[in-house]
Amino acid sequence: EALREGREVSEPTLEERYLTIVAHYRETLRDRGLRVGIPEMRKHVHAYLKGLHGATKVRVAINETTDPEEIACILYDYFSALGAKNLEKCAILDIIGE
Repeated sequence: EALREGREVSEPTLEERYLTIVAHYRETLRDRGLRVGIPEMRKHVHAYLKGLHGATKVRVAINETTDPEEIACILYDYFSALGAKNLEKCAILDIIGE
């Protein structure tokens, strides 16, 4: 809507980024499965975290695991440490029934 009205688009909040990443993970894993979805999401997470302080360590940690729940914990801990407020520790697999 901001673009249509010619207003400047603001950066997403930390909370919005976190929730978007978790939702994207859930959808990808539901649609593509774990074997394809986990590696596919790595590149997306890199883009979501671009420009955030300490993102390199988080990307390395995510690249070293194939456990979606470990990824969820890594993301939760990271965004909490950055100061994101009122986050719920989201389980990535809770929707797809794994």
